[in-house]
Amino acid sequence: MRASEGVRALSSDIPPEEDVSAPEQSAPPKILDMLAEAFEPSSSELPPVLSIPTTRPEEPDAEEPYKGLPAEEDAGMGPSSRLEKRVRSVCIGMVLLVVLGLIVFFIARGRYSAPPVAEVVAPVPEPVAISETIVEAEPVAESPMKPRFGIPPPPASLEAATEPRTASVRAEPGAAQPEGWISEARKLRIAKAVLSRNVTGFARYEPLTEARLRARHLPLVQLYVEFEAPQPEVREDGRHVYRLAQDIRMVRGDSGRGAPLIENTVSLTEVAMGPKRDFFASQYLRPARPAEPGDYVIEVRLTDQVANITAAAKIPVTIVAE
Repeated sequence: MRASEGVRALSSDIPPEEDVSAPEQSAPPKILDMLAEAFEPSSSELPPVLSIPTTRPEEPDAEEPYKGLPAEEDAGMGPSSRLEKRVRSVCIGMVLLVVLGLIVFFIARGRYSAPPVAEVVAPVPEPVAISETIVEAEPVAESPMKPRFGIPPPPASLEAATEPRTASVRAEPGAAQPEGWISEARKLRIAKAVLSRNVTGFARYEPLTEARLRARHLPLVQLYVEFEAPQPEVREDGRHVYRLAQDIRMVRGDSGRGAPLIENTVSLTEVAMGPKRDFFASQYLRPARPAEPGDYVIEVRLTDQVANITAAAKIPVTIVAE
């Protein structure tokens, strides 16, 4: 009775718009929550639960064959069977290649083989009687030796072979002069001899304005000399070699006695591929001792060692006191 009365009391609290006449109506949410709390075990009493996935694995498509294996041939074959099949196919291929190579080799050998050479036996010549008669050849008249262009004939004696080879060109009067011709009338000549401060090349120098120098300035002065027409030594290869010697002396001009203040000799050599016309030489004045004030003379002497010709010039200079 008490239970039924309690149920009725609870049912009277349901709002009138809800249908409570249906037998399948569930209990109110409050009663369900109370029952769930009463019968729900604590978390400490529950055993650990494994999480099991509820999703089903994807099934392979029955129509698509397994990847990596043929659909019909490799069905039911293991890895060893497939390996044996591959090894067998490789061996068969190698055997076929060897057989094919041998066939090609024998075909090429038979096609390009040289034809057999027939043996040819030469007949043995019959012995010929040798005559003992000796026929002397007639002497041939020797033609005079003509030297080649630019090369003189061989010397007739040992002395001529040891001498240096030189060439001189001569022209008849009124004849045309060839290129590079040097007249015998042209001899060595000093065209200019001056004292200068600086020399940079042929006809490029700074001359002194006056021939008056102080003793301490004398070593800074250069002697510039221009000369013409030295005779060259022409070699066989066409080169022209000029060889000269330059002597410089500085002596007192009033008496000319006593030891020279400057005395020096230098060798000049010039090699050219053809004849040259103008030459120059420059040299510093290096006194052997301090110069005393007075008048001096600088003597320049050039000697052509090829033609043995000498040319000379003099330059007056005055040394002033400090």
